[in-house]
Amino acid sequence: MNNKNRTMIKQYFVEADPETGEWLTTPQFVKEVDKAQWDALADTHATHYDTYEHHFVTAACVTGERMTARETRAIEVRWENRVDEPCPDCGNEVQILSDTYSDCPDCGHPEVLPCSECPRLEEQICDWNKWTRCSEFPNS
Repeated sequence: MNNKNRTMIKQYFVEADPETGEWLTTPQFVKEVDKAQWDALADTHATHYDTYEHHFVTAACVTGERMTARETRAIEVRWENRVDEPCPDCGNEVQILSDTYSDCPDCGHPEVLPCSECPRLEEQICDWNKWTRCSEFPNS
């Protein structure tokens, strides 16, 4: 795919585990990008920019042979953003998503909220401790 002497490739994104690099989602198409500009992108703490070869079957010919092709794709690897926070119910330090609610992987308590998202943080009145938990989620 050439566009005014530029090589355009399809861009996809995936969520991945930051420790293992394992893709946690299937690649999702975003748009077409200029390959040279893509290759010049610098990684950040939250994202890795790369390319990969995608192999696929194009058709089966008359003899029954499967024809395969490949294309180079741009891939934006988004590192899953997790933080360690105390569960307001069991009090254990657990890994949760840093920008939304998560269920506690230890006790199943719903809506463990990262401290950075807590409404009490704005007012600087966090009262969490391991015995009483916090006002938002008191120890029962």
